[in-house]
Amino acid sequence: MVTIRERFEEMKDPVQSVVRGLNILEIVAEHNEISLKEISTLSGLNKATVHRLLSTLIITGYIEQVVNKNGIYRPTYKLFSLGNKKIEHVDSYKIAHRFISELSNTIQATVHLVVEDHTEVVYIDKIDPTNIDSGFILKSQAGKRAPMYCTSVGKVLLSKYPDEKIKEIWEATEIKPLTPKTFINFEAFLEEINLIRSQGYALDLEEKEMSVVCVGCEFYNHKGLVEGAISTSIPIMYFESKADYYIKHVKECAANISKALGYMPS
Repeated sequence: MVTIRERFEEMKDPVQSVVRGLNILEIVAEHNEISLKEISTLSGLNKATVHRLLSTLIITGYIEQVVNKNGIYRPTYKLFSLGNKKIEHVDSYKIAHRFISELSNTIQATVHLVVEDHTEVVYIDKIDPTNIDSGFILKSQAGKRAPMYCTSVGKVLLSKYPDEKIKEIWEATEIKPLTPKTFINFEAFLEEINLIRSQGYALDLEEKEMSVVCVGCEFYNHKGLVEGAISTSIPIMYFESKADYYIKHVKECAANISKALGYMPS
């Protein structure tokens, strides 16, 4: 319990509360999912103080409680939204931006860069080919979200998880048929995931939008962790005759991003 003296000291020194709150935010961000007790231990603050600061961070949208996990907290993507205007200063995404720009102009199609946010992907960068007259331009924008289960990037990111984790994400997602080809059966979806694992890329075959095929592939950082994924979207009438061409270039681009980020395949 927070004592009157502690509350008085914090009222006298609001900077202390800010520092403590930021420290808790960093702890939660580093652990992704963490309990109040663990935060208390790592921060050196009593549970009552931690709970009060967590409540403030929840109200302001930076932290959320995990559904069906009492007392477990995780960061939201508001941190990304806050820094989105400065995303060009993040080295890994600056590097990726250069490569997806080259890819877009090579294949003459829109290319996206995405990151995972729980049950969704967030499109943090979009590149259109410079020759808009001959290229395929997708009407989309950075900052939009999409479900993981019906997108190539979402599926390729999911494929890196064990089946149990995939099922957890599936059950936390509102699964609905966006098109007649959307996966809505989990067993069939797992078969698709196993195919993605074996081939090293994912396809969205009109699962999110009819007449459009997307090719997605993940990339890694120097720690060997998945950093994000890239994708391109092609009208199905053009994709069918050049599928190998688009798949090859997307996979090569993702591999080049990983290499530039210091990833060393085992």
